[in-house]
Amino acid sequence: MTDSEATSALMQNLGPATEGVEAVVERAPGQWAVRLADGGELTVELDPEAGALALMLPVAAPALAERLRVYEAALLYNSLWRETGGTRLAMAGENGTITVGLELPAAALDLSVLQDALKLLAARADTWREVIGDAPAVEGPPQTWISG
Repeated sequence: MTDSEATSALMQNLGPATEGVEAVVERAPGQWAVRLADGGELTVELDPEAGALALMLPVAAPALAERLRVYEAALLYNSLWRETGGTRLAMAGENGTITVGLELPAAALDLSVLQDALKLLAARADTWREVIGDAPAVEGPPQTWISG
């Protein structure tokens, strides 16, 4: 069985066998969306040439005033790959959303390894939501309220 066939079979089993996973949808060959119970959506992509599976989970977009702080912390985090279980952060989209990701060797992958990876990413995403904070990423001047 090829990495592609094995990964497809694994992804089909992920939803029914994993707590916190509501649905798994194959968007294109080698690319899946995993809808999580908390409303998040994990993207899983297979790179057959590299023999690797990439998992990416969007976290949040920092407020404009907080971006420098958050992006500096993200760069520092990426240098600590041994301590973070190989997870790393990236910036995605026009609003600067932070995404936590992990790359796994496809050949050594089984359901329990994939489930552990999902738990790890979810935990890292929760931590980064705290670091980023609840402030919305609003572009432009702050709004003023006029009371009458």
